[in-house]
Amino acid sequence: DTLLLKLPRRNISDESTADLEKSGTITMSGNMNIANINDPDYSLNIFFKALDMEKLIDNDGMPNYLSGNINVEGSGIHPDSLDTEIHADITEAFFEDKAVMPFEIDAKVERLNQTDRAATVSSDFFNADIRGTFKFSELIASLSNQGLFLAEFLDNKINKVLALKNDTISDNENIQLDKIGRFPDIDCKIRAEIKDITPITTF
Repeated sequence: DTLLLKLPRRNISDESTADLEKSGTITMSGNMNIANINDPDYSLNIFFKALDMEKLIDNDGMPNYLSGNINVEGSGIHPDSLDTEIHADITEAFFEDKAVMPFEIDAKVERLNQTDRAATVSSDFFNADIRGTFKFSELIASLSNQGLFLAEFLDNKINKVLALKNDTISDNENIQLDKIGRFPDIDCKIRAEIKDITPITTF
């Protein structure tokens, strides 16, 4: 079966974008076995053209014209039950004032046994590999908490320095940060290789 969605784009009137489609499309085909609704098997091909991601998710940092295709094959929906391979081929990615060259990404998430998991990502820009005893949901939550803690810490440090400069705070005043609760049991190895920083310079 095939599903076709058409999504409205912003008004395009600039001569430089005259050849771009006026609406984005998503075409999805494949099959899914939902005999076990909590752990379905699937093989899906998703093609998308001229998606305005900036408008769709209301984020100025996203491309306003995105085209490509994604192939997904595996099982599971919840992060901790995934056993899936993904291949993404991005053929067009345009931002407000810049563009990214076409690129491909391959990702594989595996359940090695009842407790061990592995995930690998390879692309033209970077490679990453993580494997060990952990749950993806807990790992993602832990990384998110650490990121928020670091951001709050830096924000407090900067505000304190600015306040000291204006003589509005005591040198001995402590920085108060929300404490993170018990850390999940995570025993894993992470390897990452940066090959090209072009996507970073895009922003």
